[in-house]
Amino acid sequence: LQSNNNILSGQKLAERIMNVVLILFCFIGFIIGYLMEQLSISVVLPPWPMYRRHPLSWQKCEKKHDE
Repeated sequence: LQSNNNILSGQKLAERIMNVVLILFCFIGFIIGYLMEQLSISVVLPPWPMYRRHPLSWQKCEKKHDE
């Protein structure tokens, strides 16, 4: 019973450290993106198939006419 208690406390500590590190790096990434005025740095979504089921059709760029 003592061994199981130590394992559970170790798992809780590992989960707490993981959450703190994740939140810390999220804030750091957001602050860097804000300071660089490019928030696309802080918003990253991997190209997983579940997010690419219904792709958006983008409007084509219009050519600029020199006047």
